[in-house]
Amino acid sequence: SVHRTFNLENDVGLQDLLLGKHNDVTSLIHTPEGLSGLKVVTAGPINNNASELLTGPQFENLIADLQKRFDFVVLDCPPLLPVSDPAII
Repeated sequence: SVHRTFNLENDVGLQDLLLGKHNDVTSLIHTPEGLSGLKVVTAGPINNNASELLTGPQFENLIADLQKRFDFVVLDCPPLLPVSDPAII
């Protein structure tokens, strides 16, 4: 839903990075119009194996990379109880 909130394309995103379709998060970072201090990486197309992608080393490496680049990293996740993804994150 973040892409809708900021009126961003969601045809590629985090999923594509974790699947190895993109090698660098830089190409996936969006700057919402009028919010130059905010950078957003959308989720990308829906993936039925999201929890598997989040448990791999690529996700851990991505978070470490983002922590080096930015002062704050905010992860938008679904509620904890309905799905397992937030517990993994």
